[in-house]
Amino acid sequence: MTDYINKFILKNDVNWGLGYEEMLTHMQNMGVRCGKNIGIVGCPSLLYTRVFENGCLDADAYRRHFVLREFTGCMTLGDGVYLDSSTNPAFPNTPVSLTCIKRVDLDPGRILIGDDSVVSGVTVIAYKSVTIGCGVLFGSGVVIMDSDGHSLANRGYPREMAELDVRPVVIKDNAWIGYRSIICKGVTIGKNSVVGAGSVVTKDVPDEVVVGGNPAKFIKSIHDK
Repeated sequence: MTDYINKFILKNDVNWGLGYEEMLTHMQNMGVRCGKNIGIVGCPSLLYTRVFENGCLDADAYRRHFVLREFTGCMTLGDGVYLDSSTNPAFPNTPVSLTCIKRVDLDPGRILIGDDSVVSGVTVIAYKSVTIGCGVLFGSGVVIMDSDGHSLANRGYPREMAELDVRPVVIKDNAWIGYRSIICKGVTIGKNSVVGAGSVVTKDVPDEVVVGGNPAKFIKSIHDK
């Protein structure tokens, strides 16, 4: 069995009333690296999570103590990043949700969002790293994970979390990720590429192409008419 200890930086249903400056200051005080001119509409849910197996030697201490400094710098928002958690868009939108996860004896996961990326209602879960380039556009409801979150077999095995299959995700500059797409562990999406709405991306996507479907497949080059 595994257990989780959560420390919310911001929680959508709790901190909704915070003003922009108050929200930004709180994020920075909680170890989030924030660039200049960040846009925040609505209230995102930002979370640090420690996860451990109940059989681990320091489980009791792990439950009792949450060391915030372990997570300092794990979330980085570049200049001009825009986080939209509002109900303003014409399409259904949900709060942005960013989670960095630390397993016993391993470094926490890292989330980096590059300059001028637009993040609307996106969920990102990082056990190791999710790197989003500059100028990336997201439709609402996109999910990005660098792990399945549990093993396929041997659930509850004492070393399940320590030996979890974790593979970094990279989304390169100026990619466009369509509404309610899912980006799976280990995937790299190339520069200027487009992922069609509702796609499940399980393999790398080259630069400057359009992919779509479940699983996502090549449709065309962005230069094709």
